Amino acid sequence: MLYSRKMVVRYLSIACIAVAAIAAATDQAAAQSRFAKSSARRTKTVPRNRSTLYPEKTVQLHMSGTDGVIPPLVRGDREFDGNGPDVLIQVHYYAQGDSVYRRVFMQAWEESDLGKLTFDEDYTIARGWSPAKRVYKAPAGSRVVGVLGEFADGPVTLMNKVMSGHGSYVMQTLAGRVTAWGDRKGKDVGDYTRTAINFSHNLRVQISERPTNRVTVALPRTFTIQPPLVSGDAEFAGHGPHINVRASILNTGGSRLLFSMYMKAREGVGGFSNDFTTAEGTKTIELYRPPAGFRIVKVHGKTSFPTLVKTFDKSHKVEELDTELGRAHVFGDRKGKDAGVFTRVVFPNIKHSVVVELEPIQ
Repeated sequence: MLYSRKMVVRYLSIACIAVAAIAAATDQAAAQSRFAKSSARRTKTVPRNRSTLYPEKTVQLHMSGTDGVIPPLVRGDREFDGNGPDVLIQVHYYAQGDSVYRRVFMQAWEESDLGKLTFDEDYTIARGWSPAKRVYKAPAGSRVVGVLGEFADGPVTLMNKVMSGHGSYVMQTLAGRVTAWGDRKGKDVGDYTRTAINFSHNLRVQISERPTNRVTVALPRTFTIQPPLVSGDAEFAGHGPHINVRASILNTGGSRLLFSMYMKAREGVGGFSNDFTTAEGTKTIELYRPPAGFRIVKVHGKTSFPTLVKTFDKSHKVEELDTELGRAHVFGDRKGKDAGVFTRVVFPNIKHSVVVELEPIQ
């Protein structure tokens, strides 16, 4: 078949248009592909940082209930005899691990009739902290970062007052209603002199889900050891005693951290009736227990105190010594029975802590 020149030109024009259309479609597909890849790169998920993965938040709690302390005798004859006492009452909230704890402190000391401190042998002082009480536990997997607000910076003073007369004194404070008992007719320290706080206030606590492998653990603020009688007639009768005290912080296989104190008081040589009266014993408390799924692998800081107290009692007066755990009040000998009822060592203000290193249990 013969084609005219006009028909050939026409067919060639159609073919060129088709090729151009195919090329345009190819270019459009390629452009769409490049756009899709670019969009995919722009919309790719960026990992969140740790502060986003483990956020910290503030929790507001309401504190209620009653707590208090009967402070032990530090020195004197237990009677204020109408001389005050001058009373200091504090509350301390602190964070440890996944919990918030609370302690109450009271100090009561005798004053003279002139409003000045007396320094005779009967100058009575009572001082001590209540046992730590857990008031909040964070949700599983969280830890408490700290206490916020007015209770954040250590102990907070609720009452600082010179009491007069017999009976109690009541004061409304930022923590709630505080009642203090000071002086009465007869013996005061040991059963009557005390404080009770009816807590009613808000407490702000900061918590975090961020895991930590180090926890600071503090020793109790106050500690008293009074060993039992193990031999003799309980009287040192002016023959000492020789007093030795040692202490240690113990990691028990990673499951608990303990504080242990040992004391021995032994009658010295003297007289024909010396039976070497001895009081001896150990007092151990739990300091810290790691959260579920963790164990203690190392304790950083000083953990051994082999010669905490080493002295020979030469009188019936209470001896005050400086030790590695702060001031110690040593009660050795007196008139009458000693071992098991009087002989003891009191640490009224311990300031020592260690850092516990944890690791997950495999």
